[in-house]
Amino acid sequence: MSVLRPPSKADLAAFEGFVVRHETALGGLAKGLANNAADAEDLLQETLTKVLAHWRRVEQAEDPYLYARLMMVNTSTSTWRRRHREQNSRSAEHVLATGRLEQRPLWAGNAAAVDVNDDRGAVVAVLRGLPPRQRAVVVLRYPEDLPDEEIAALLGVRPSTVRSTALRALRVLRGPASGMQLR
Repeated sequence: MSVLRPPSKADLAAFEGFVVRHETALGGLAKGLANNAADAEDLLQETLTKVLAHWRRVEQAEDPYLYARLMMVNTSTSTWRRRHREQNSRSAEHVLATGRLEQRPLWAGNAAAVDVNDDRGAVVAVLRGLPPRQRAVVVLRYPEDLPDEEIAALLGVRPSTVRSTALRALRVLRGPASGMQLR
């Protein structure tokens, strides 16, 4: 187990400069990956905390911003998995107690927190229903405008996996339940 040392004044100054330059972009990515505004803020703060804790490694990376985005995607995925396990555990308890499976539509995540009359709100509501890898691919591909090769490097998969994941995600987004027409 390694003990984290407090950052030096120089490291802290460099980190603060990094935050000033990239906080808005990282915040936008967090909003795309998270289920709601509060989760997006938590994801941003957790990611920046990890970036600071590993600042020397981040700063020495070829592209520190890309490294921070990778940390954010991984943090988002870990959070989703933890919540999914907890939810599955509660669902299993429900089935054992009642003998019935609780069914919720894919897009029912936190729809109450979204104004569905707003086009952006509708997109966010549907994105929330995607599994974390599909959501990450869609957010990195469209709002972040990254090429498949960079997304693949971020997610640790091949570019063909990015394309097939995007295809599956777009099929869900184009589905009749979403009411959205995507090109």
